[in-house]
Amino acid sequence: MCNYCGNIYISTDFGSTWTPRSILSTWINNGMSSTGQYICASDSGGNIYISSDYGSSFILSYTNKMAMGCIAVSSDGSHMVACENQNNTNYKNGIYASADYGNTWTYNTNLSTPSQTGISIDSTGQYIAVSIYQSKYCYISNDSGITFTETTI
Repeated sequence: MCNYCGNIYISTDFGSTWTPRSILSTWINNGMSSTGQYICASDSGGNIYISSDYGSSFILSYTNKMAMGCIAVSSDGSHMVACENQNNTNYKNGIYASADYGNTWTYNTNLSTPSQTGISIDSTGQYIAVSIYQSKYCYISNDSGITFTETTI
């Protein structure tokens, strides 16, 4: 994983060696499918980039102008989710979800509690859990991020 490192590093030999893949951005967060074929990455400018070729190249998938604080990708790469970075001045508590390998994104704003700090997705992309900073609540989706339900932990 990279976190403000300027590069995304790719390994094709199970971590023995690493190759930087830079794109003109300062990377904030990324997620990857189980095989590594699909990678979703965000930069400090609020852009989301997708790779479908094991990180050899990246394409701009979405421009938000709001940095993404966390990203998760399903096992096969078909489902991707990202949450807005709460340190941004225009923060809206939103979750972005894609069910088509990052080609299109849906914005969900029905989260009433701010400060998402983590996001997880199951292997199929159906179930998503969002953790909230210093809170007794989390949000759960069982429909691939279309809706979320606030749950007490």
